[in-house]
Amino acid sequence: LVTLDLEIPALVTLDLEIPALVTLDLEIPALVTLDLEIPALVTLDLEIPALVTLDLEIPALVTLDLEIPALVTLDLEIPALVTLDLEIPALVTLDLEIPALVTLDLEIPALVTLDLEIPALVTLDLEIPALVTLDLEIPALVTLDLEIPALVTLDLEIPALVTLDLEIPALVTLDLEIPALVTLDLEI
Repeated sequence: LVTLDLEIPALVTLDLEIPALVTLDLEIPALVTLDLEIPALVTLDLEIPALVTLDLEIPALVTLDLEIPALVTLDLEIPALVTLDLEIPALVTLDLEIPALVTLDLEIPALVTLDLEIPALVTLDLEIPALVTLDLEIPALVTLDLEIPALVTLDLEIPALVTLDLEIPALVTLDLEIPALVTLDLEI
């Protein structure tokens, strides 16, 4: 039952261990390293403009609202019952390991690399306009709604029980390995 409202200007290292029922409102402008271990029932509202490294270990019942404009590295390990609302405009690397019961709402306009390992019960709503690389390993029970206009590379390994709704107008490379029980709705 703690509320943290942190304004941290620059050149700061944060190592936070926060057990439960905590609200984090972080305004962090630049050159900050965040190492967060947050077990449950935590709300994160992060405004991080540039040159920030996030290493988040968040097991369950966490809401992430991330506004990250540029030059940020995200390493997220999020096992279950997490909602991610990510607005990431440019020069961001996402390495997401998300096993189950996670909702991803990603708005990623340009110069972003996505490496997603998502095994089950995940909903992906991706709006990705340009200069994005997607490496998706999605085994089962996943819904993908992809709106990708141009200059995107998709490498999809999707074995079963996946619904793909792809709207891809131009300059896109598709490498699809999809063995069974997959529905493809392609507008290319």
